[in-house]
Amino acid sequence: RDAGPPRTERDAGPPRTELDAGPPRTELDAERAAGYGSGYARVNLPPRLDEIYVRERDLGSGGEADLVLARHRASGSLVVVRLYRRPDAPVDPDLLDRLKNANREHFIALLDWDRDKTATWEILEYAEHGSLGDLIRQRPGPWHDQQAAQVLDQLSAALDYAHSLDLVHRDIKPENVLVRSVRPLDVVLSDFGLARVLAQTRYQGTTSRTSAYASPDAMQGTASRAGDWWSLGIMMVELLTGGNPFQRPDGSWLDDRVIATNVATEDIDLSEISDERWRLLCRGLLIRSPARRWGSRQVAEWRAGGQPEVHAEEARST
Repeated sequence: RDAGPPRTERDAGPPRTELDAGPPRTELDAERAAGYGSGYARVNLPPRLDEIYVRERDLGSGGEADLVLARHRASGSLVVVRLYRRPDAPVDPDLLDRLKNANREHFIALLDWDRDKTATWEILEYAEHGSLGDLIRQRPGPWHDQQAAQVLDQLSAALDYAHSLDLVHRDIKPENVLVRSVRPLDVVLSDFGLARVLAQTRYQGTTSRTSAYASPDAMQGTASRAGDWWSLGIMMVELLTGGNPFQRPDGSWLDDRVIATNVATEDIDLSEISDERWRLLCRGLLIRSPARRWGSRQVAEWRAGGQPEVHAEEARST
């Protein structure tokens, strides 16, 4: 029985992004309020970082790294330390340098990264409001058109920017969108641990995506810009209808294999989207053929009031 949304093997713990400390209602916050966690550190900072930061508390862990909330000793500002469990973790220096120098309007900031003989780490911006997934759970949909449009505009711009750097995120989902501000809504992409430079590879393994948001081509192992736009389309359906297409009424999720079969053979059901223009957007983003799927140009045209063509699906050979 599925206890939560289907997640990648890298994900662990509750269905939230690795970087997300969440709103002050998580188990970790409850433990801290009750007096737990202050005297016991499951993960300690390396000596070099301990000279600069004071450990606040653990934030959880993923498949490769542990997350620690820390406070800068001089400025008092909070950061997230992603501490890889292996000192020789196979990080991509080129990717990390790109992210460190990236426009922070669109991505959660990678403030610094380094390694020594004892550890490899990243220092990341802390988003105190948690993830878009947290916000959706606090404010179940359907969301108003204006709110959905704010998410669309900001994530479209973020995808445009990522793709301009030849980066494909490959795991776009509400848990990997962090909320810098609620009013006004300010969201940014996070967790580029799965991102790859497009020129280096166009293939992704089956563990490098979340099934409920993955495109048919991603299910088959292809990483491309088009796959990111599909994932955005699924997120828009979720905001506009109040539920993911692969989520049952009781909140449980379909099995990964069932999802893979559905996305490969069936159109996403958009009947619960009452507004015709929003249905047009979602139809365009959720074309199974990546070559015919909407991308940046069509979304911008739609947002400007246009009606880009939605091409029919290619006939499938029998």
